Amino acid sequence: MDKQIDTTMIRVIKAANNMRQSDFSKAVNVSRSLIEKIEQGRMPITAATALNIRNAFDLDAKKIEHVKKAIEILTLKK
Repeated sequence: MDKQIDTTMIRVIKAANNMRQSDFSKAVNVSRSLIEKIEQGRMPITAATALNIRNAFDLDAKKIEHVKKAIEILTLKK
């Protein structure tokens, strides 16, 4: 499992790209129901799905860290 890609990251990517679950699932090449289950915490993000997300949105480790830092700042996590 890819620890860098999590449900919060998925929601941020969707929001930043003005995407619904169906749009996101098409971009990532997985079913909408799988994205729904992942977001609800009923299904883990597999390595394959995480790789699809990274590839679909051109996310390298540096970009992911920038997004995570922004999430921390915006949610006031320390």
